[in-house]
Formats: sequence, structure tokens, C-alpha cells
Amino acid sequence: MSIVLLRRLAFWLLVSAGLWTTAASADSSINLACNYFPPQKIDSPENTDRPGYDIELLQAAFQQVGVAVTFRYFPWNRALELARTGTYDGLCSCSYLPERESFLYFSDELGALEKGFFTLSGRKIHKVGALSDMKPYKLAVVRGYNLETELEKAGLENIETVGTDKLLLNMLTFQRVDAIYSFADTIQYEAQQMENPPELNFIGISSAPYYTCFSKRHPMSLDTMLKFNKGLRMIRESGEYDRIRQKYLGVPKSS
Repeated sequence: MSIVLLRRLAFWLLVSAGLWTTAASADSSINLACNYFPPQKIDSPENTDRPGYDIELLQAAFQQVGVAVTFRYFPWNRALELARTGTYDGLCSCSYLPERESFLYFSDELGALEKGFFTLSGRKIHKVGALSDMKPYKLAVVRGYNLETELEKAGLENIETVGTDKLLLNMLTFQRVDAIYSFADTIQYEAQQMENPPELNFIGISSAPYYTCFSKRHPMSLDTMLKFNKGLRMIRESGEYDRIRQKYLGVPKSS
């Protein structure tokens, strides 16, 4: 057999085995850094069929436009740094902050989160009209979230920070703080996973949009984001967006 024929045979074996990557297929893949943030993002071997509604929305939207997406989980600050440096193509989701514009593109709105304060049942907190009303209380928030910045800008100083919402809820459960500031869906999910969940009160403050965020370090990021926006519009229009959310939350919600 000639060398030419051997080379052709080797090429087709690589293609058929999925070991050959063309330039086009390389441009049609993306690696996103995620942080554990249930029920939106659930990093657990027991939840392979329910990886979180944001993960399913991302998969569905990227599939519509022919982009393969992979996810890997990190603590929030680490994930943000990986996107900042371009080690990963972007973040599964993040909130908008002006200081993030220097290194991230923000997609169309992926969803919205209700945020507020949780207290233990029976712990009386006076009516909260503004964040500054919480100055008399000892608070906790997840380190690196935009929520931490919000509390600081409101002039609150008696603040503890932790790495995850699970640790945040533990601080409240063991009465190390008076209240925790976080997202409603996330804390309620974490409470449901506890063997003896505490009775909680929720004081809603506002609802905030969030986005899929793409690292500006990658030359194809803007193009990939525009493709993603197109896929996201397609699954909203088809009803798939609502069906995925309903699977986790029970009530369809689209914006």
C-alpha cells in the first residue's frame, strides 16, 4: 500500500473515531467556568439528569446554534478569575457590574433572581425599606458575589463572608449572624437538602437580572455570544425555556 493511501486511511480513521478537530469544529465549542449555585447550577453526581436549570438552558441554547459547551465547577472567586484571565471562555452566569465590563461581554438576560434577607423564624427584623435599614444587625453574605458590594455601598460594616451559600445557611442555622443576604431560590434549595431544615423568614429586597458572561480575552467571544443570544431567543420562542424552568421551579417564568 502506498504512503498516500496510508495517510488517507489514517485520516479517515481519525475522523471516524472523533479524534480529528477541524478549525470549524474548534470554533464551535466553548468551555465555561461555573460555581455551585442550586437550583440553577448543581454540581453533583447524583443529579446527572437534573444538573440545574441554567445548565440545561445553556445546553439547549448552544445546541440550537451548533456550539458544543462543557462546564467545570469552581468556587465563585476562582471561576471569575479564570474568566478574567481567559483560562476559560467565560462564566455560566454572572450579574452585571460596571467593573466587569473591562474583561467580560454580557449576553442577553438569561434569567432573574429574587434577592433578600433570610432570618430564622421567630427572629424579628423591623421592616426593611432599604439595605441601610440592616445596619443594627450582624449579617453574612457569600464572598465575591455582587451582593457583598451592595452591602458595602450601603454603608454596612458588620458583615461576615463565606465561600458558598451552603456555609451561609449554616451560619444562620447556628445563629452566628442575625440574617443572611442571598438569593431566594438558592437558600430555599439548600434548606431542602438539610436533614433538619430550619424554619426561615424571607424579606424580599429586589429582583435582579443575570447573564451568561464571555471572556474578552478570546477573539471569538463576541461572535460566540451573538450565536448564544440567537439560540436563547429560539428556545424562548419555542417554549423550551419555560419547560426547563418549570421542571425545577414548578411555575413557568420567561422574561
